[in-house]
Amino acid sequence: MFLCSKSINIQSRYGLQRIVLISTLVSFLTFIVTYEIYNYLQLQPLKDDKFILFLFVLCLIYPIHKLLHLIVLIYYRKSFIINKTTKARRALPLYNIRVDKPVNKIVFCVALVCPFVVITTLSLLLINIIPQYVHYILFIMSINIGISIIDLLYLKIILFTKRGTYIEERKNGIELLTKCSLDAKH
Repeated sequence: MFLCSKSINIQSRYGLQRIVLISTLVSFLTFIVTYEIYNYLQLQPLKDDKFILFLFVLCLIYPIHKLLHLIVLIYYRKSFIINKTTKARRALPLYNIRVDKPVNKIVFCVALVCPFVVITTLSLLLINIIPQYVHYILFIMSINIGISIIDLLYLKIILFTKRGTYIEERKNGIELLTKCSLDAKH
């Protein structure tokens, strides 16, 4: 049995507009700073011939980001719940996938940072392999870092909260849970 120690809802805590603004600013600043550094260090001229590929990868960055979260939580795949988040008919409907079972706090934290670490590391490796496309790669990396802001906000709160050893996702946030035996109640 699990008891809720703390409930966390990032959107109600910070507000959706503030989160979007912070994510956008972090993406923008990350691109500007990293591009200026690499532009200063780079000797090869930039190329623009793979623009269609860049747009394709840019469209896939969010699904890849979400997939990397799920890969860490693959052990809990039988507890995945898929909810459609868009009500209107769209060309691309949006879905939310979450685990409907308490997850160990450490595993959940690894799942939160996985897309940030993997995509940033892969981007930095690609920059060394194909430096003539540094502007495309850095833009994709910057967008991923902006998407990762909400994950990093959750991570900050989870790490600085001593209560709870398990985490359960809800529609509007997460709950930190403490496992207790039935004998402790009686």
